[in-house]
Amino acid sequence: MSTSEVEAEIEELRLLRTRWAEQRRYQLGVTVALFTALSGAGLGFCASLLTGTEELGGDPGHSFLWMFPCGQRTFWFLTASFAFTVALIFGILGTVTRLLDFRLTASLPDKRLARKKRKKFGFLSIPATRCWTRILGGITWSLCWLQLFVLIIGIVCIAVTAFYIYHTRLFP
Repeated sequence: MSTSEVEAEIEELRLLRTRWAEQRRYQLGVTVALFTALSGAGLGFCASLLTGTEELGGDPGHSFLWMFPCGQRTFWFLTASFAFTVALIFGILGTVTRLLDFRLTASLPDKRLARKKRKKFGFLSIPATRCWTRILGGITWSLCWLQLFVLIIGIVCIAVTAFYIYHTRLFP
């Protein structure tokens, strides 16, 4: 292979890597948005359980608070509510770190141009900006995985809660 063929192949691989990186960023955004929406829906379902009483076997005219001294039902319900809330917070934090990461990454070409013109752009140097983008990218991915883990815990806990509430109707 000649040098020009090797350089062409390297350039083709760079373009392919860039396309896959764009797809990965897009999928990360969709995934975080989906997990955040599911967390919000789970938290909404928990809130709807607090307002309904007759279908839960509670006393008419009372809220879901009748369930709190019951033990296991309360534990699973509160754990699910807490897990959905934490997953929602992780989703919001993941979105914020992702936006900060993109902002810093987008500033890199401007920093390179300013360096060529021997001007100052921003308060971070190019190596520091790259370091911060790596850190923020790692935080974003970690928050995404933590959000998924906590969301699964919430789903399992709300399923157990629903079983405790509706088991007499499901299995008479």
